[in-house]
Amino acid sequence: MVCNHPDIRRHIPSALGSALLIASVAVLTGCVLQPPAGTDGAPAGPQAGEEPADPDGPLGAAQAASSSATIRQAEVTAHVYFSEYGAFGEFTPELAEQYDPNLSWNESPTAVDGEVSIRGADETRVLLVTTSQLGDPVCAAIDESLTVTTTLGSQDAPTFDSCSGGLPGL
Repeated sequence: MVCNHPDIRRHIPSALGSALLIASVAVLTGCVLQPPAGTDGAPAGPQAGEEPADPDGPLGAAQAASSSATIRQAEVTAHVYFSEYGAFGEFTPELAEQYDPNLSWNESPTAVDGEVSIRGADETRVLLVTTSQLGDPVCAAIDESLTVTTTLGSQDAPTFDSCSGGLPGL
């Protein structure tokens, strides 16, 4: 069964959201979403030459929430890795991807949209950084030394100690 409802697509803020929605709808209802007739099926959002979403508007808020969810998902992955190995020293993008292949991982010194940067991993601490689709960075500085502590921030933190201030909207 094919379901085409324009209101569903209008409320999907990202490709990941689109994929999750399409998979959920297909599993729960047996209904498969297809692009409306006469369209190329390209994802919604700014195209070449278009202005990006207003960061203070609903789409901007959704994209900020998406980057917050991404950094939280990456944080969980790091905690699982630490619980198995007892150290972050060898926590690399290749190993992180084995634990969570749904995220893209790198070791970039600059935040990359749609990817999680692993920085400064040592025995008990690691810094994770990503950005929203609007380019706003978020970070998570995880410290497993004495007690588990995660400091969240809204900057492209180059070092563990520079991640601070909490996530926007939280």
